[in-house]
Amino acid sequence: MTNYLKMEKRSSVETLLELGWSYRRIERETGVRRETVARYDKSRHSNAAKVPTGSGEEPPNAAKVPTGSRGSRSQARPWHEEIAAGLSGGLTCQRIWQDLVQDHGYVGSYESVKRYAKRIKLTHPEVADVLHAPPGAEAQQDFFRGPPTFRADTGRWGRPWVFGMVLACSRYSYEEAVWSQDITSFIRLHENAFRAFGGIPRVVRLDNLKSGVARAALYDPDINAAYASFATHYGFTPLPCAPGKPEEKGKVERAGAYLKGNALAGRRFDSLAELNEYLTRWNCLFW
Repeated sequence: MTNYLKMEKRSSVETLLELGWSYRRIERETGVRRETVARYDKSRHSNAAKVPTGSGEEPPNAAKVPTGSRGSRSQARPWHEEIAAGLSGGLTCQRIWQDLVQDHGYVGSYESVKRYAKRIKLTHPEVADVLHAPPGAEAQQDFFRGPPTFRADTGRWGRPWVFGMVLACSRYSYEEAVWSQDITSFIRLHENAFRAFGGIPRVVRLDNLKSGVARAALYDPDINAAYASFATHYGFTPLPCAPGKPEEKGKVERAGAYLKGNALAGRRFDSLAELNEYLTRWNCLFW
């Protein structure tokens, strides 16, 4: 990733900064290194001047290595939060150590970081962030298979797609069944969801459906051109999940599972219109 971003990626980074996301979280979500993210942070104060080697002064961010008669306390312990966050983001101990040296002036050894990371894993087998979103900041979108529904145009029963969008803060959701996931339907469904919510979230986290993501990639996915224009027009930032990482949109995943297991389990509908009327009524009654 270069230090100069494409306009689309730059807009995403600036929006996430405005939402108060940390550099580390933005790097984990977008693949843009923290040093590059900092270049686009309008609120960032200039760093303190570096102290020349041998000046006798200690850099302001230098690690405070604890002293002890036997050195039993880990040199890495003051950096517990940074190491835990790196582990939760899937970083190797080598990468965590490099980041500590580069970003925080860490003077300890790689082996010290490695040993402390092992201690964290033993005491906290699963290190994970709890991602909170303020009101209106984020929505999550997904599709799942709906119940058996009769199609008058074919004279057969089929299983439509159910579009779901969930507000990350309140968990309020919007669902609508469709027969097609094409780009026209995809955009129309977003508009219907925004209308139901009475507003537009700043970020929409979506799966790697072709209608939204033309090319899926771990850190630099290509957004479908029509969807990107739609997002620009409405003023939200699309944030695709990494391939094979459905947990990144866990709120809509859980909402879909709950809807399938409660509202739709064992039901059949004589038309798509009947199914959508039921979804609207169920959402109003039980939310």
